[in-house]
Amino acid sequence: MVVSESDLISVVVPVYNVEDYIENTLKSISAQTYGNLEILVIDDGSTDGSYARCEKIARFDPRITIIRKHNGGLSSARNVGIEAAKGKYISFVDGDDLIDSKYIEFLYKAIKKNNSDVSICALKRIKEANQYSVKQDNYPSISLLSNKCCIKRMLLSRDISISACGKLYLIDLWDKFRFPEGHYYEDIATIPVVIASSKTSCISYLDYPGYGYIVRRGSITGSLSISEKHLADANDELNKLKECLSLYDESLLEFYKHYRASIWLSLYRYIINSKNVNDDVLYRVTGYLKNETRKYMHDRRLPQLIRIRYFLFSVSPKLYLAIFELYARLSGLSLV
Repeated sequence: MVVSESDLISVVVPVYNVEDYIENTLKSISAQTYGNLEILVIDDGSTDGSYARCEKIARFDPRITIIRKHNGGLSSARNVGIEAAKGKYISFVDGDDLIDSKYIEFLYKAIKKNNSDVSICALKRIKEANQYSVKQDNYPSISLLSNKCCIKRMLLSRDISISACGKLYLIDLWDKFRFPEGHYYEDIATIPVVIASSKTSCISYLDYPGYGYIVRRGSITGSLSISEKHLADANDELNKLKECLSLYDESLLEFYKHYRASIWLSLYRYIINSKNVNDDVLYRVTGYLKNETRKYMHDRRLPQLIRIRYFLFSVSPKLYLAIFELYARLSGLSLV
């Protein structure tokens, strides 16, 4: 399918202290086979050399605009990008990740071909690298999903990430929505609501890992001290998600229970890997999870992988950690 490049696409890149990564991130965006891009780099008060690295790349690509602001967090930076965007479509790429050269082209083609408001590809967990390339000779296969089916898969099977990244959105979907500022886990209660607002109720999912998600030291999903605020924010965002789902379609609440347990399983891993393990927090989270995993591990409506996770944790949290860390490394998938 030949698609013209008449539609401007805005790519929002939040940047905060990622001087070792941002050049490669911007190069991967500049190298896109779809050329009609507006690349909005939002420097969120970086204190390292990130801004200078951005300026260096911008000198070679006039499509790059750098916006500097005081530090307000990832949500604040993304929101500034949304406000500044002039494109018909918008995509978010974190400042330490990489995208395949056909990422925008494939997502855009899917939207135009299927009259979708949103197109989605898989996120692949990768090691730190200078570039990311997917061996994809042919156009990837596409599944057409209703809003509800897409949200269900976000909550259950996890092959569709709830992350803001790995997606191309009609920018009009963001007219009424912004990311919650000052919170961790900002995507949890935001992205499903944006998906639910799609008027076409046709979401395109591509069988294509076009977004390379780098797990680095110093990130929340790498190895970092996890605080009470991380846990409180996760709980707040999960409660917001529950409220939104109850208003949209109460039948999704059954799947929400499993998503909640899955998020807490991830948080358990972060606590264990934390520099400073808080024994009280660990005790509370472990107790909650043992109760939840025993409750749902025999639920045959769940994908087998989730039931295996629940079973392993109920038997031995240490065994669960060992097996799933190995699984993540071998599969390249994020268990977040």
